[in-house]
Amino acid sequence: MQQIVNEIGSEPADYNIEFLGVNWDTDDPGGNALISDGRDLPWLQDSFAVNAKALWGPAYRDLVVVGPRNEFIGVVNLTANDMALEINREVLKNLLLTSIAVLQDEDGDGLGDDWEDLSFAGDRSETPGGNRDKDTGSNFSEYVLGSGADDPASLPTPTVGIEEGAGGERYLTITFRRRLGKMAGLVYLVEHSADMNTWQSSGVAAVEVESINPYDGSGTVIVTCRAPVPIPAGASAGAVRVRALRLSD
Repeated sequence: MQQIVNEIGSEPADYNIEFLGVNWDTDDPGGNALISDGRDLPWLQDSFAVNAKALWGPAYRDLVVVGPRNEFIGVVNLTANDMALEINREVLKNLLLTSIAVLQDEDGDGLGDDWEDLSFAGDRSETPGGNRDKDTGSNFSEYVLGSGADDPASLPTPTVGIEEGAGGERYLTITFRRRLGKMAGLVYLVEHSADMNTWQSSGVAAVEVESINPYDGSGTVIVTCRAPVPIPAGASAGAVRVRALRLSD
């Protein structure tokens, strides 16, 4: 499996694919520490409340592929398909890269179909500029930043801070939720300004200093990015913002 991880990691596209282990036996969590000891693989314990085993119906040594909202995509059994063989690795890689890394957007409005179905109960008549829950965030801003478009109490909430560098220099930072990979159909720009009039952009990957996957089924990661240049000594901090563009634009 480590070879699969390495091969996928060499892909040039912005894929975010992670492997997790799950103990399906809700009656016997005792072996979890032994299984995960000395390994880098995140290990989860199924529960009666979640009951992923009933949802996915796995067999022994099944590798279950799920999408960013934990929806079932497919399954490859590691006993029947030895990953030491290149042909079997290619089958798994193809399943991962084609099934969960392509934006599904039937109505072409730039909002992912799975997000629209979840947010609007299958109603895809909503537009990016609409505001279904009548809060201060448009449907597009809530899609981009991972808040709830059907909940007025859930708003896009990037936070701004200051980070000190190794040499004592200070940088503006911004923390926000970013949709995973190219399947979001988005590109994110972090922009900074000294006067709130002229903004300078840099690709989010160039200034990303931290990324945390909350594994909450939202299809997002929580990232912290910083301005590429430090705050000049004696100057005001200025401002930083995040802007998202559709890849189709």
